[in-house]
Amino acid sequence: MSNRSLNGTDFTAMVLAGAEQLQQHAEHVNSLNVFPVPDGDTGTNMNLTMSAGVTELKRGILPPSVSCPAYYPKVC
Repeated sequence: MSNRSLNGTDFTAMVLAGAEQLQQHAEHVNSLNVFPVPDGDTGTNMNLTMSAGVTELKRGILPPSVSCPAYYPKVC
């Protein structure tokens, strides 16, 4: 088994890409929410959590090779 590593630039890019995809599909995730309580807000809650995480991630220095998704103009 080989050792693998993930640098900060790649980690940041992964988080931004995942957050952008979640934002785009939050309503779909809401529609899947049936257990344990079918309140239909799981996608919304996940999106809010990821958005807060992106904001905190952006408080650090964004590596120059990582572009900011259009959804996060306030923190980029």
